[in-house]
Amino acid sequence: MVQCRKRIFEIMFLDEGKMDRKAVRSKILTGSLKVLKEKGARFTMDDLARCLSMSKKTIYKVFSDKEAILTDLVDNVFDQVAKDQKIILDDRDLSVVDKLRGILCVLPVEARGINFAELFRFREKYPRPYQRMESRIESNWEPTFELIQRGIEERQLRPVNPSVIKVIYESTIERLLYGDRAAEMELDYNEALEEVANLIIDGIRN
Repeated sequence: MVQCRKRIFEIMFLDEGKMDRKAVRSKILTGSLKVLKEKGARFTMDDLARCLSMSKKTIYKVFSDKEAILTDLVDNVFDQVAKDQKIILDDRDLSVVDKLRGILCVLPVEARGINFAELFRFREKYPRPYQRMESRIESNWEPTFELIQRGIEERQLRPVNPSVIKVIYESTIERLLYGDRAAEMELDYNEALEEVANLIIDGIRN
């Protein structure tokens, strides 16, 4: 039955030997997110193939290895973060303070349940996803800086150097994501992000 389902899937996405790579890639990443939540970063390609009812051969036609899958998963999570942040920034009904609080604690629903600390522990075996996560956390701060500056000009926030906020936020998030600090405090990552955002915003608002 499993082999039959695999064959049906491959027929659906193969056209004279050519796969609809975009559709297959999306399916693989969705399945990878599921097994990552269930088994952590120790999941195997066999685990993924079983979850997807797909042959490993098909998976390897889209992704060269497990590290490539994990790296793309990191990008998917942060791409969704950027989309959610834009929705918050474009909401005219929100104050500067509410927007700032919102964009600092965005964590997509799809990402909840991921043990980010495992990516840190596996950074030597899988360096690319770890490096990509660091890079994405440190990038695209311009909208946040502009929002902070606007809040200062409108006297909703007290004068503060936005770069200091960035350093505080990044350092705290890295400690939470790459260690077991959140678990030790009996908080999930979403709750921890909210706590961090509240501490920062309440510390600089007028």
